[in-house]
Amino acid sequence: MTAKSQSSQWMDNIVRDYVTPILKDEGFRKRGRTFFKEFEDIIWVLDIQSGWNSPTTANFTINLGVVFPRVWDVINGGPRPENPIKIQWTVNQRIGLLLPRSTDTWWSLKKVTDIDAKGPEVRSIIVDYALPFLKKFTSASDLLTLYMQDSENLGSNNSRVHAAIIANHLGDIHYARKLLLEQMDATPNTHKVVEISVRIDGARTSKEKEYSNKEQVDFIRQCAKRMAMDI
Repeated sequence: MTAKSQSSQWMDNIVRDYVTPILKDEGFRKRGRTFFKEFEDIIWVLDIQSGWNSPTTANFTINLGVVFPRVWDVINGGPRPENPIKIQWTVNQRIGLLLPRSTDTWWSLKKVTDIDAKGPEVRSIIVDYALPFLKKFTSASDLLTLYMQDSENLGSNNSRVHAAIIANHLGDIHYARKLLLEQMDATPNTHKVVEISVRIDGARTSKEKEYSNKEQVDFIRQCAKRMAMDI
């Protein structure tokens, strides 16, 4: 087994000492550096994301998510992953945007003393900002309310589709169908891409090409079919 780098050990220590205890008390389970708590129809997720790391420096931030497992059944089909955090998140929020300064926030560990210097701040932010954010969502109804208040809040490239799946689950079939039809209308038949080529002599040429959006339209129809709808 390959020995962990110093920075990776520091990451494990800050998670062990400052993150795990408070989340365990809140009923979260842990896989690696990701924590999740399952409810009847949604799952809370708190993920410690590392980035730009070297053997002697660790950088990390916190991602928050809410998973609606039924999304897997409709979008992917087939058995759900054993690890629920692998299901596409319906809500995705970076911790820094919840803080007063509202900017992407990362912590760096460059020496062992940084663990106890920055650990309390991380713990406080989880208690004061991360958990209150997640506690806004206790059921699928809360997710649909969020979408109806501001559709941009559903942090997904397919927010309308996610909302349709939730609405269908809650029994509002008409609204679910309306959302899928809106997504169809918002999907043009084709999209254009400018492709740039560089010749051996360094000269650059560009050419605009048009591609069909049939796959996206077929995707929406497949989702409707899995929800027993005809669109």
